Amino acid sequence: IRIVKDLLKERSAAGTTIFMSTHTLAIAEELAERIGIVFRGALIALGTARELKARVGHDGNLEEVFLKLTEEAQPAYGEVAS
Repeated sequence: IRIVKDLLKERSAAGTTIFMSTHTLAIAEELAERIGIVFRGALIALGTARELKARVGHDGNLEEVFLKLTEEAQPAYGEVAS
């Protein structure tokens, strides 16, 4: 994993755009300049880790941000999701 992370950092520093999909939010936070959060097939948030944390008023890890954002995106009990 370290070799892959080092390669991604090297390519990014050289100006290469990298689009990566991961469920490992700690790696996303470490490597990504911008992070998109997809929930149920829809992009519900996009920004830097700092921007996403500020959006939900949380300064911890991205897992907590993800849980808060997806909780907000859930339909209320009894509602039909569109």
